[in-house]
Parts: sequence; structure tokens; C-alpha cells
Amino acid sequence: MIVYKIPISMVTSEEFAIVSARISPETQDKLERYLHYLNEREPGLNVKMSTAVRMLIVRGLDQLEKEIGPLPPVPRSKR
Repeated sequence: MIVYKIPISMVTSEEFAIVSARISPETQDKLERYLHYLNEREPGLNVKMSTAVRMLIVRGLDQLEKEIGPLPPVPRSKR
């Protein structure tokens, strides 16, 4: 069973950055299979592709930080 933490105040779409990427057909197939898996596992949840991708990015970054430690902050540009 998947448990989701829902914040008290819902986050609006304006609070998210839009990221675009080119992916291989094989990666797209894996994403579609993961999306199908989520929706089959949790009937009624109706997860969208964008949500599944966000979940995988967060999971991947969390795993990366477990392996290599916290990522350093991005340097500020000189003004």
C-alpha cells in the first residue's frame, strides 16, 4: 500500500518549476508501465504521468543523497 502525505495547505501548480526532457522510447515505456502499476495497485487513485514522474525524480534524488551524501547548494551567480 502506498501512503501519501498531504500537506495542510495544498500546493498550487504555480509553485512548481516546469522541466522538459527528451527521453528514449524505452524510458517512456518504463514510465507508462510504472504509471499503469500505480493505478492498478491503488484503484481510484488515478495517478497522472506528471505525478508519477515527480515521484520517481524525488525517489531517485533521495536515493542518490543516501549514496553520496547531501548535494551541495548551487552557487549564486555574481551580479
